[in-house]
Amino acid sequence: MPRWICDQDRYALIIRDMESGNGVCTCAYCGEELVLGDSTSPASCEIDHKNPRSKGGDLLSPKNLVCACRHCNGKKSDMDFSLWMASLQGRAASEERLRVRDDLSNDWGRFVSASKALGYRR
Repeated sequence: MPRWICDQDRYALIIRDMESGNGVCTCAYCGEELVLGDSTSPASCEIDHKNPRSKGGDLLSPKNLVCACRHCNGKKSDMDFSLWMASLQGRAASEERLRVRDDLSNDWGRFVSASKALGYRR
């Protein structure tokens, strides 16, 4: 997992994305179930910027961050978000997963509190 984001926020994202996937953390793009804690797996949970930082995307905004599998994160790289979405198979399902995660981000404090309760600090 990246070091540019603190553990508290990283786990808040995972908790948010687990809630959006009925208790299972899934890739925001392909829907694959993510492996937590095994960075060698292709399904390893990585944090992706929907709108890349190189294209002006916000570094730490919860609405710009999603959990993604290594495969999707690597393929997307710094591709413009709208171009990436247009290239996806199963685009409607991806758009729905992203919409739910955006909606949940409106209550971001709840996920940070849950992360703190698990012992993660800034």
